This record gives sequence, structure tokens and C-alpha cells, in this order.
Amino acid sequence: MATEQGKRWFDNEGAKLAAVGAITMAITGGKGYPGLVKMVDKMKAAQEKLQEKMERRMEKLQTVLMQRSTAMAKVPTYTSEMAMLSARLGNTEGGDVIMEALYKDPSQSANILKYISDVEGSTGYKLSGRGVVDAVTVLESGDAKLKEGFRTSGDILESVKGDLILDNETYYQALADAMVTQPQTGYAIFDYDPVPKDRTAMINAQTKHKEERFGAYILDSTTNQEAQWWNPQTSQMEDNPYLNKWGNWKVDFDTLGAYGQEAERYYARKFVNETLTSGSSQFDHAFRMNPNYQRMLKLAYPKLNSQTLSELHNNPDKASDFDAYMGPGAANIFMNIDPSRLYN
Repeated sequence: MATEQGKRWFDNEGAKLAAVGAITMAITGGKGYPGLVKMVDKMKAAQEKLQEKMERRMEKLQTVLMQRSTAMAKVPTYTSEMAMLSARLGNTEGGDVIMEALYKDPSQSANILKYISDVEGSTGYKLSGRGVVDAVTVLESGDAKLKEGFRTSGDILESVKGDLILDNETYYQALADAMVTQPQTGYAIFDYDPVPKDRTAMINAQTKHKEERFGAYILDSTTNQEAQWWNPQTSQMEDNPYLNKWGNWKVDFDTLGAYGQEAERYYARKFVNETLTSGSSQFDHAFRMNPNYQRMLKLAYPKLNSQTLSELHNNPDKASDFDAYMGPGAANIFMNIDPSRLYN
């Protein structure tokens, strides 16, 4: 019966209003409906402020993450520089060591290309792959090391999901993590031979080397009987600057500053073959640029020219014909010599 009466009472609209009013009075401390409205407004305002705070923090965090992503994406790849160096080195022995180090730190490729340009600009010679390997040394290299505690953007955003972003400690930790960038490459340290100051210095160094080598040849000839031609008693060398100085030539050798034409003719081929196969970048274009070396090449191989050398490269099967024309062993020497090293 009571239940049925209660139901009829609540079905009465006036009773409903009375109940709401009683509850309102209880909540608002007797201030009635206007007090409830103000309380609801305050709650809504507080909620809106919290929402605005969440949005501001999330916007700030996303901005920092975007800046980090942009910075990491802007790391240069140096693709063209790497390709240029790979082409310059080719299959040169030791070139793979340089390229392996560069794959760990591609940015160094720009430095190596600048070094090559400086050398070529100073000397007028184009460095061969062998020349680059001789001049550039890998001291140390290593892979990229992951930074301890590095967090991805996804991990950071997950850590502030929902109202977690309102927690100051959580938010500021996420912000700090968002500012940490991850290195994309490792490192490589190279050492470079000094860049020659000018072309004259290079030519002088080459000429000095030639004088030293001829001096060594002559010294050998006095001990191993390789060439009795040098002895004034058995050789007709009227233009020999050492004639009549035989007993004292070892002392005077460094001060005389020239070699007899006979000595140059005798040792020219030995010197040219030795220099061409030395692999040193110092002589990459000596026979093209240095008059002393050009003369030695002409003395050693008077029939050699750019055309005959190109024909050998285009027709390796004719090596025996080349030897017959130039002299025994010539094909084996010149088969691996780029014509640009000898002729303009």
C-alpha cells in the first residue's frame, strides 16, 4: 500500500518539484535554486580551465616533438658526395676502408672531396684513386650509439594520455624527453697528408726524387759491375759532367746538380718503369706536367704516344705486338696506366 501511495505521490508534478527543491536546499545550504545554478557554473568553469590547460600542454608537447622530428629528418645524407668518392676510388686497394668509415659518418665525405679539390687546385694534377688512398688515412670510426633513455614520440605521447598530462612531474618529464634527439650516424676520424702549397713545390719535390734515384742507380753501378759504361776509361762520354772526377764523384755528386746525358739515356727506362708502378700519388701526373719527367719518358719510350697507348688499352690481346714495338715488358707496365697520367 505504501509503495503504491509513494508512486502516486511522485507521479504528481508538484511533488516532484517539491522533492527537487528539498534536495537543492540541502546541497546549497538553504540558498535554493539560484545557489545550485552558481555552483554548477563554477564547476563548469573549473572543468573548462582544466581542459584548456590540457590542450595547452598537449599543443606544447606536440610542437616540441614536431621540432625534434624535423631536426632529425634534416640530417644530410651526403648521397651525391658518397657517390662521387666511390667513383673516384673505384676498385683501388684500400678504398673500401675509406668507404666503410664514411658509411658510418657520411658527413666526412664532403671534407675529403674538399681536400681532393684543394690538392688538385694547388698542384694542377688530378688525384687517382691510389692517390686518394695514399693521402687519406682512417684513424678511427664507429657506429652510432643509442642514447640511454631515448624515447620515441609514440612512447612520450602515451605517457601523458588522458588527464595524466595534468600531472606536473609526468608532463615536464615528457617535455624533457621530447627535446632529446637521437644521433643518426656514427663517427669517423681521418688524417690527411699536407696539401702542397703550389705546383712549383710539387715539381721541385719530383725533380729531387729523380736526382736521388739516379744517384742510387749510379752508386749501385760502382759496386755490382752493372754498368762499366760509367767508368771513364771504358766509355766515350765526352758530355759526362763527372768525367775526370771519377775518384771524387761520390763527394761532388750532390753539389754538381746535373746528370750526364749518357746516364739519363742508360737509366731512363728503369726510372720510368719504377715511377709508373710505384703507386705514389706524388707521381700521378708527373710525366704530363713535369718537364724533367717528360724528357725521361721520351728517352725511355721514344715511340710511345697517346694513340699507341690507347690502342693497347682498347686491344689488350695485342700486348705482344706492343712489346715488340716498345720493348720487352712494356705492355705489362702501360696496360694499367691511364693515358691522362701521361698526356694532355
